[in-house]
Amino acid sequence: MCMKKHIRLDLIYNLVMNYLSDALKPLKQDESVIKKSLIGTLALFASIFIIPYFLYQGYLLKILDETKESVPSELPQWDNLGNMFVLGLGGFLLSLLLSLPSTIILYTPVLLEASDGAILAAQGIGSLLSLILSYLSLAILALYARDGLSGVTDVSRLTNILFSLEYLIGVLIITGLGIAFGIGMFILILVTLGLGIFLIPFILPIYNYFIMYIAGNAITEAEAS
Repeated sequence: MCMKKHIRLDLIYNLVMNYLSDALKPLKQDESVIKKSLIGTLALFASIFIIPYFLYQGYLLKILDETKESVPSELPQWDNLGNMFVLGLGGFLLSLLLSLPSTIILYTPVLLEASDGAILAAQGIGSLLSLILSYLSLAILALYARDGLSGVTDVSRLTNILFSLEYLIGVLIITGLGIAFGIGMFILILVTLGLGIFLIPFILPIYNYFIMYIAGNAITEAEAS
């Protein structure tokens, strides 16, 4: 029994190390990584005009698509903008659809001026549902990026991913990195007396690219298991 536990811990450790090292590979080897990161920054700044926001989301989904066999040595090109826009728009609508159930549960009792007990119960149920849907979202978005709506509606394929150790570890890594990133950005803003907030759009694309490579790799490993 102890041997099985040690083997399991070794497997988890290897998955974590492989995900992190593989996700760093394109960021280290792509000679145009700064250029592609700055394009992402420009898209974020221009997101007020809507279209650049969907282009940015499409680019992130493109990373999920390009990791369907293995992690490439370079970031995707910022090309085929029409296809990237449609991909980003579709991903946004899917994410919106996934967020609706928990949003309805969380805010309907408040809008109806329900009792404090009902609001508290709704917050608990809504928060739990939100966590579950967040766990689902990366896998669903990856299948959408790779195979369109036919991938999203493949229940057996989706189930195989969701209940795999490979995907679970990937999501836990991403969650931990998200917490660390949030804390780091908060400290940066404090240290720079608020000026650091202007640096975040320059840091965020690289961080998001890194996260997408971890997610894509985890899903690919889950499908192969």
